[in-house]
Amino acid sequence: MRRFLIDAQLDRVIDVEDRDVGGGCHDEHRDDCRRANPPQAADGRCLQARTLDPASGPVDPAIGYPRAMPLELESVMFRGTDPARAAAFWATMLHRTPQEDADGILLAGTPTQVGLRFTPGGAHSPLKNRVHLHLSRAERTQSQTIAAAEKAGGRRLGSGNIPPGSYAVMSDPTGDEFCAIQDENRYLDGCGPLGEATCEGTRASGRFWSEALGWPLVWDEDEETAIQSPAGGTKLAWSGDEVDPARDPSRQVFVLAVDPGGLAGELERLTSLGATLLGAGPTGATILRDPDGVEFLIRS
Repeated sequence: MRRFLIDAQLDRVIDVEDRDVGGGCHDEHRDDCRRANPPQAADGRCLQARTLDPASGPVDPAIGYPRAMPLELESVMFRGTDPARAAAFWATMLHRTPQEDADGILLAGTPTQVGLRFTPGGAHSPLKNRVHLHLSRAERTQSQTIAAAEKAGGRRLGSGNIPPGSYAVMSDPTGDEFCAIQDENRYLDGCGPLGEATCEGTRASGRFWSEALGWPLVWDEDEETAIQSPAGGTKLAWSGDEVDPARDPSRQVFVLAVDPGGLAGELERLTSLGATLLGAGPTGATILRDPDGVEFLIRS
């Protein structure tokens, strides 16, 4: 049976004040029951994916690995009532510099760290977010992460008690949930400080995004999936659950980037993989939906 303390499918338990903050972030496998010791690369990165094929193309010096396709993941966008406050918190936590543009405030990523974007939108609903972030031990221990988050305006959820060997469920100053992963966890070794963006969603979506981005599956078990760039770094994961129809499909979305000349071809490719084209958004980005009906944007 699935356990809940935070995440899209854990909507009712997290607010019980006498519960510990630790527990099953997506499922029991998140606290290392089944992924405690995944295969490791020489640099310590978890690898349960295919080895990058040398024939996949020449190495692009700008990113350090073959550029598999013109479409790239620019960021995970969070819409909310105070994007500047959320961006300031995450800029502090991840040591990034905010950049403002037509689509909000961008904390640009790197070839191995996913970017984050914050833009005006609706308030946090009574339902937990469909997407939340996992912070690893790459730069701070769990206790140091918790202390840094609280200093920057975050807070612990639930009772505030974190059992030994469990992750900590927290929220940023605007109420969006995230997890400080326990030091014993090996699943996010080598993934960098922003270890994972974990989503409510089906296996079909995980496989769709693997094909869309050219990121191999690094976890595919019991309907749960995770993908990772061939360069390593931040993972994207899906719980295996159907997306709750009561949840706003546009509050947390992936933002992709493509050169203008490649947009038409990428739209054709994505729709052939199962995406639905919705049209242009107010700032010119193209809006689509993935196989679970969750919106995503393409900027060109």
